[in-house]
Amino acid sequence: MLTFLPGALWLLAAGLENATVPANGKILRLLLMNLAALQTLHAYPVAGSQVTWATFLILVACYVLMNDGWALFAERYEFPRVARSAVTVGATTIACISMLFWFYRNPGISGLLDQFRFNRPANLPGAARLHMPAGLSSRYEFLASNIRSRCDSLVTMPGVGSLNVWSGVDPPTGWNATAWMTLIDSAKQQQEVEKLRASARPCAAVCEGCVGFWLTGQNISGEPLVQYIRTELASFAVLDGYDLRGRSGSPRGNSNDLQ
Repeated sequence: MLTFLPGALWLLAAGLENATVPANGKILRLLLMNLAALQTLHAYPVAGSQVTWATFLILVACYVLMNDGWALFAERYEFPRVARSAVTVGATTIACISMLFWFYRNPGISGLLDQFRFNRPANLPGAARLHMPAGLSSRYEFLASNIRSRCDSLVTMPGVGSLNVWSGVDPPTGWNATAWMTLIDSAKQQQEVEKLRASARPCAAVCEGCVGFWLTGQNISGEPLVQYIRTELASFAVLDGYDLRGRSGSPRGNSNDLQ
C-alpha cells in the first residue's frame, strides 16, 4: 500500500473542482491529503509497526477517492439523487464489512487474541490492559518497583520512557530519545549529568545489550552522560540484562526482590 497509493493522493485535490463538494469538505480533503503524505514520509524509512499505522490515513483517503469517483460517475451519467445516495451508502457499508471480515479471518488475529487471553495483565500504572507473558511482566514490575523505592531522578540507556512512566520517577531533563547516545549532543548530555549530580537519589536503568541495536559503529564511551552512568553510578539491582545503577553505597538487589 505504501509503495504506490501515496502517489495517488494528489487526486484528493483534483476533487476540489467538484461543485457538489462543500467548502468545509474541500478543506478536509486538503488536510487529509497533506497529513497522509506526511505520515507516510515519517514512517516509511522505519521498519516495524510504524509502517502499519502509516497506512491508516491512506485507507481513509482511498474511501474519499472512491466516493469522489462514484459521485463524478453518477453526475456524468445523470443518476437520480436517491440512487446516488443509496449506492454510496451501500458501497461504503460493503467495503467496511469486507475489511472487518478480512481482519477477523486473518490467521494472525485469532492467535493474537489467544495470546491476550493467556497472558496476565501487567501490574503497572496505566498498563492494566496490557497483557504480557509472566516473565516479561515480572521484569518490568521488578524494575519499576526498585526504581520507585530508590530513585528520585532516572535516566535510561538506551531511552526506555516506559520505565519513567511505570515507576513515576521523572527524567532529569526533557532531552530524551531512544538513541540519545548519538542524537543528543555533548552539551545537552552534560546538562543532564549536572541535573543528576544535583539529585539526592539519581539512578540509571542500563541495558548494555540493547545499546548496540541503536548504534552503527559509533564509539560512545566519551559521551558525558554515558561516562557518568558507567563510572559514577554503581549497580544495585540486575535482572534480564537490565542493570539498575545508583550512587555508590546503594544496597544491591536481585530478581528475588520482586514485589
